[in-house]
Amino acid sequence: MSKIEGVTISLGGEDYVVPALNFRQIKKIQPDIQKLENLSGGLISDEEMEVMAKVVHEALSRNYPDITQDKVLDLLDLRNAPIVVKAIMGISGFEAREAGEVKAGS
Repeated sequence: MSKIEGVTISLGGEDYVVPALNFRQIKKIQPDIQKLENLSGGLISDEEMEVMAKVVHEALSRNYPDITQDKVLDLLDLRNAPIVVKAIMGISGFEAREAGEVKAGS
């Protein structure tokens, strides 16, 4: 199966092609995307970890339909999670503002 184009990111020692979120996914997780605007960039809460994992899982599931959210939680850490989320938001048409903040791209 060919992969949808995206950003190649190394997670857990493996390279993953992370594509943009499609409209259906954005509609599904819109409240979670809005929660990303409030991330401080410092120590993150359990809820913030879940939100980031959910967004990453949605994007990865386009190319890796069998990946579970549990697997994504194992792949993400404090170092790579902000990088992956920022990449997903950028490729999906959102632009980053300050640490953790996203808004619709122009």
